[in-house]
Amino acid sequence: MWIDHKKTPDRILYGLFVIAIGFVIAGYVASLHGHYAIESVIGFYGLFGFIMCILLVLVSKFLRRILKRPEDYYHPYTTDTEEPENPLRDNTP
Repeated sequence: MWIDHKKTPDRILYGLFVIAIGFVIAGYVASLHGHYAIESVIGFYGLFGFIMCILLVLVSKFLRRILKRPEDYYHPYTTDTEEPENPLRDNTP
């Protein structure tokens, strides 16, 4: 398949570069009318998106430390070693 070729990742990367350069050139051609002065800067939205993507990754790493649960949080025993407790069954001899 075409995805298995060695040069496919390079071609995809070059294609993305061409598309990004096309958008920057389109920013010069089109007249931008933003609400704020910073929005009229060429390449602002691309830079803003890149910075927000990096910020999203960093915030998610921080939140992972807060929200992380132990591996056996929902099921504290393994099915290989122990039998689950049945609250309906009487365990007295």
